[in-house]
Amino acid sequence: MTSSKNVPPSFSYYDLLNACTQTGCPICRVGAHAVKRHLKSLFNEYVNDTEARDSILRSLGFCKEHVQLLLNTRIADALGASIIYENIIKKILREFPRDPASFPSNPKERARTISKFISASDGLGECVACEQRETAFDRVIHDLSSALDQEELQVALQGSDGLCLPHLSQLFERVQKQEDLNFLINLIRNKLETRQFEMSELIRKNDHYFRSEGISQAEALAWKNAMCTLSGVSISPTGDKHD
Repeated sequence: MTSSKNVPPSFSYYDLLNACTQTGCPICRVGAHAVKRHLKSLFNEYVNDTEARDSILRSLGFCKEHVQLLLNTRIADALGASIIYENIIKKILREFPRDPASFPSNPKERARTISKFISASDGLGECVACEQRETAFDRVIHDLSSALDQEELQVALQGSDGLCLPHLSQLFERVQKQEDLNFLINLIRNKLETRQFEMSELIRKNDHYFRSEGISQAEALAWKNAMCTLSGVSISPTGDKHD
């Protein structure tokens, strides 16, 4: 099958092809790589950049997910993180109540007083890492919807773990041709049937009558893949190949 389009493949298209060789939803994987690249660049080159620090200040730091990512990896360093978060804490202290007696008497009002200082809470700017991820998602979903008639991409998707349902839903909004829709539906149904079979085999092989058969790596990971497929959560938030 040849593409009906003569548009050169974009950078995100090649990112997507590579992501299809990794675990989990390829779109989730592209987003994870985009976040990792952005955070590495931030901590390596831009911790003293006023514009970059102001964008982080607007959200009072990173969201829970990306703080956890930074704590569990070596992306951030002590000096860079201190420069960023010292600036954030300084801003909070300028607005934080000094007199306990000035706190509202109503418990809900007290909670709201503190919640405005919580990273990524309502009313704050979006976490910059989340912004990078959503930008990457939008770009790759656009490119994917435009290239579904390319055999190279179809083969790559068939060899992948398949798309998570949240990203499949977003992709359906962009797909125009019935044959592209048919391909996606058949692809995801096949992946779901495979996950279901792998989990049923794991269950069967946990019976003492069949334990000698041994559980394959795919069967051992099937429950994680099933959770990620339904929720859109990535097995590896860092985007690393080995999870």
